[in-house]
Amino acid sequence: MTTEIKRERNARLNLSSVHGKFEGVECQIVDISTTGLLLEGIVTDHVRGDAVTVALRFPLMDKTMLMDVDGFIVRCDERGIAIDYVKPSRTWVHILDILSRDKN
Repeated sequence: MTTEIKRERNARLNLSSVHGKFEGVECQIVDISTTGLLLEGIVTDHVRGDAVTVALRFPLMDKTMLMDVDGFIVRCDERGIAIDYVKPSRTWVHILDILSRDKN
């Protein structure tokens, strides 16, 4: 895979159509990519390295889809909580591609 393709796949997207819940609390998704996401508006005792799950809700093909993503915290500071996925699925990569095209 070329560096250009890797960079494109890891591009951070600001998709207002994707909503999240962290530990049952609605949160703002600042950006999202095929490898992780950044949440803000979360108060937590979690620290870097903790395993977490984020519940996502997004529109797809005239339906509202629900999907839990597992990951681990890579940063937790005043800007928010950055989470890298344990293993992004090919399906999630495809969904993000569709949602980013729908945004434009």
